[in-house]
Amino acid sequence: MEYEFVFVVDGIDMDDDVAVGIVFDEFDGLLARHRGRHILDVAETGDSAVDAVHRLVVRLHKELPRLRLLRLDPDLVGVSEIAERVGRTGRTSANG
Repeated sequence: MEYEFVFVVDGIDMDDDVAVGIVFDEFDGLLARHRGRHILDVAETGDSAVDAVHRLVVRLHKELPRLRLLRLDPDLVGVSEIAERVGRTGRTSANG
């Protein structure tokens, strides 16, 4: 299954053409600036979300050693997380 992760990051920014290229080319991801924070949106496959994020973190640190993953962004929820929540509970947080 593929899982999408949106991280708040530090150590790279949008002015770093090499880092932006690696994010795009190697991870099919997006690096953006939102509300004064650098946001990294990437996806990875795995047997579980924990497996996927572990694989992703290993790959990210290999390709972008200056990258610091500060936290998952609680304001930006991935589509896969919404689908997982609906599948678990039959409802979204918007409807109860």
